Amino acid sequence: MQALDLEHSLQQSQQISDLIRNSLGEQAQVDHRGRIALAYLTLSLDHREGISLLIRSGAFASATALVRPSLEALVTGAWVDCGASDFEFK
Repeated sequence: MQALDLEHSLQQSQQISDLIRNSLGEQAQVDHRGRIALAYLTLSLDHREGISLLIRSGAFASATALVRPSLEALVTGAWVDCGASDFEFK
């Protein structure tokens, strides 16, 4: 039962990542700040893919180790895009 729940969760995670990546391809022109934010978001998605691969191979501790960098990349990207002042951004 748990293996099915895990597989279902991994599939949902992949679908969400695919939706995000597809929407990134639809972005209009972005400024330097937007490109940096997108780079952080892409890094977070790459970490998510790594986590998924590690879980599928049974390397749970290694997958867990990637959770923090993934979250940090996501938060930093959001901060660059929405929260950082021009002074903080530089």
